[in-house]
Amino acid sequence: MIKHVKYSEIDKGAWDKALSDHKNGNVFFSSWYLDAVCDSWDALIEDDYKTIMPLPLVRKMRVNMVYQPFFSRQLGLCGSNVDINEFLSIVPDSIKHLSIAFGNDINVELGEVGEANYQTLQLDDLDWVRSKYNSNAKRNIKKAIKNEVSIDFNVDHEEVVDLFKNIKKDGLKRLSDKDYAHLDRLMSGAEKNNAGITIGARKDGKIIAACFFLKFEKTIIYLKGAADEVGKTNGAMHFVFDKAIENFIANYDVLDFGGSNVKSVARFYKNFGAVDKSYKILNIDKLPMVLSALKKLKNKFYK
Repeated sequence: MIKHVKYSEIDKGAWDKALSDHKNGNVFFSSWYLDAVCDSWDALIEDDYKTIMPLPLVRKMRVNMVYQPFFSRQLGLCGSNVDINEFLSIVPDSIKHLSIAFGNDINVELGEVGEANYQTLQLDDLDWVRSKYNSNAKRNIKKAIKNEVSIDFNVDHEEVVDLFKNIKKDGLKRLSDKDYAHLDRLMSGAEKNNAGITIGARKDGKIIAACFFLKFEKTIIYLKGAADEVGKTNGAMHFVFDKAIENFIANYDVLDFGGSNVKSVARFYKNFGAVDKSYKILNIDKLPMVLSALKKLKNKFYK
């Protein structure tokens, strides 16, 4: 039996155990992760946590919505039951809009399903992985070494947030101070749960690039990172990723680059031999016609 469970009633121990018991879960389902990126979340839970589905909640335009939080690529279902229609029938009537990304294929009776891409790299033998790098990646790694860029595995995650905020702010107008607070909270939570690591690049002692990675079972997920102008000139990001691969390859099977439909970003990941994977995005709109039109207009101009 599937039930709508309020946040205060969720047994987080049982929740995280269910996540570890099923192969179709990911780090984004972790209770500490959801606590970091959501101001409020409930869940749909089948039987004794046989299958779980987070419901990240937000209220906009006086309407309750379920949305895909920033810094989480996909949620959906985790467990043995992947019939999304059974779960959607339990979503409270008070929810007038739902937009959630699913890692598994879905066939819905209600709503629209879109598709997006992310990129992954299989971590096999190190020499084999490096043989898949393209000429641009190899050239930038050599440039970083020649210009005496050093790698630091003990960088504070706050330096990633600061770099990302200062460098990316003009191109990411949708990120608010609240979003950056969530990002900082997420990185802190990952470190406390032994699920995160920051790797940086330095030139003359100064941080010029930094990346934050999440650890989940046998997968490493790139969360966020940035390089300043010195870092870009010196091939620092390519160097950081190469050293990350070298560091992780003994204990992990996959490097998940986090994904992007932006061609230039996806191309950067593919410099290392990464390949496209896809996931689904479900949108169900029960908003009044005027509010629905306003939401679509806002999304058009504030992507």
